[in-house]
Amino acid sequence: MELGLAIAGLALAAVSIVIALIAADAARKSAGASQDSASAAGRSATAAEGSLEVQKIEAEAQEEKRQRELMANVIPQYWESRADQEHRGLVVRNNGPAAASDVSAYEALDGHHSRAWQWVALALNETVGLSANSFDAMSEDTARLGLPEGAESGELYALVEWTNADGSRTNSGWRHLTRR
Repeated sequence: MELGLAIAGLALAAVSIVIALIAADAARKSAGASQDSASAAGRSATAAEGSLEVQKIEAEAQEEKRQRELMANVIPQYWESRADQEHRGLVVRNNGPAAASDVSAYEALDGHHSRAWQWVALALNETVGLSANSFDAMSEDTARLGLPEGAESGELYALVEWTNADGSRTNSGWRHLTRR
């Protein structure tokens, strides 16, 4: 009977060893799967961060585009003195894409600001001649705008300021003008 118990004990030990080997193999496979899962999670987190960065860049680009669409671009074109022309005086054009409001134009000739004009609004692609309603530029505007380089030489320069659709104020900078 002791021999039977010994064999049963050996059989039990053998089964335990087999179970232990199976458990060890399962633990090894589980550890490998966990490591693969952790690695995949890391790659997923990196991809998510990259996706967020792309979304941020796209949102910034959309905002810049929206902002550009709210901006006007009013440019002094030339000085028209011929009576038979559609536009007379200082001719300005809004190249858009948005409308411009509260438009003020300034002329600099012979080293000083000689005249200024105001216009309520300019639509996209609208061109106007500012021949009427001119007035002497105010001294604070003269100080704020400064004079363009070369204005002392007798050349004609003009600058236009306006309000964009977003409420910001912009100007064209001083531009040398031709006379027609």
